[in-house]
Amino acid sequence: LPHREILENPLPMLQTTIEPCKSVQREKLLDALFEISDSDPLLQYYVDTVTHEIVLSFLGEVQMEVTCTLIQEKYHIEIETRKPTVIYMERPLKKSEFTIDIEVPPNPFWASIGLSVTPLPLGSGIQYESLVSLGYLNQSFQNAVMEGIRYGCEQGLYGWKLTDCKICFKYGLYYSPVSTPADF
Repeated sequence: LPHREILENPLPMLQTTIEPCKSVQREKLLDALFEISDSDPLLQYYVDTVTHEIVLSFLGEVQMEVTCTLIQEKYHIEIETRKPTVIYMERPLKKSEFTIDIEVPPNPFWASIGLSVTPLPLGSGIQYESLVSLGYLNQSFQNAVMEGIRYGCEQGLYGWKLTDCKICFKYGLYYSPVSTPADF
């Protein structure tokens, strides 16, 4: 028999905002989306941390129509959606490195950090590597760097999620009496 690769679930290609017509049904809508997305791994949603809008991500308009119909008929929630838009992804084109030093404007924090970003082949996702030893920079600071990178990858230079690159933590410096993980 010929060898067939098992394909992972594809990433959503479209997104829209979805809101209940009655604001008191917002929690009910979120509960319904949780149930629906639990049974449909190709459907994703999140609440935008800035606008507080519910953003629905899906593969195609048919999936969106089926989901909206299900919300209205099974969960009895009248909803409004916007016209779907294409989800873009950002990826770097070439390797880049940068270091931000302690208290050198515009950095008001008691920490220095040096990162490199290297493009990877399509479909690679985000990879992270720390070259800074735990003997030099303790785990809480290292965790803060990873969290900051994870947060930064959610929105690239053009506002879209970053993908297909390796981010390397190459340099870290702190000032012992006053630096905290939040500085990183």
